[in-house]
Amino acid sequence: MVGSVGVALMGAGLRSARPLQKLVLGTVGAGLAAMAATGRNPIATALKIRQSQDGEVLVGDAVTVGRPAAELYAIWRQLENLPQLMTHLQRVEVLDEKRSRWTVKAPTGEVSWDAEITADEPGRRIAWQSLPGAAVENHGEVLFRPAPGNRGTEVVVRLAYRPPPAPPGPSWPA
Repeated sequence: MVGSVGVALMGAGLRSARPLQKLVLGTVGAGLAAMAATGRNPIATALKIRQSQDGEVLVGDAVTVGRPAAELYAIWRQLENLPQLMTHLQRVEVLDEKRSRWTVKAPTGEVSWDAEITADEPGRRIAWQSLPGAAVENHGEVLFRPAPGNRGTEVVVRLAYRPPPAPPGPSWPA
């Protein structure tokens, strides 16, 4: 099921006309799809998905946006506005200066978790991690770099997920 959600999010990202939405949906979708992948998978390689030695799924991608870094950072930093950029997000509730609660649509209903900002460098970088007890442990960062040729800003997203353990399946007689 996680793989299906990931593929759906990647598809939504590919259909999006907005570069930031395309990047975020594609990256999050790829991360979720990677949770379902095991071993060496050519699709995972093409989508820049890796798995660490300890089972963490690593996803990263970048897109160049013809806007200044400070402007793009300001959009990302207003967490409660991110559902306007990412259709899979139902809401982001800001709890305080560093903590927020994220709620996404999933085939089984809503999935929510709390996260905290671990680095905040205006115009350059935002990093976060999920708080203990999250349904899917995750952490990541968004970097805002000058794009080559004075073409705007390169937005780099790096995410890592720890897939939840698989639910117990039916027991089969030996």
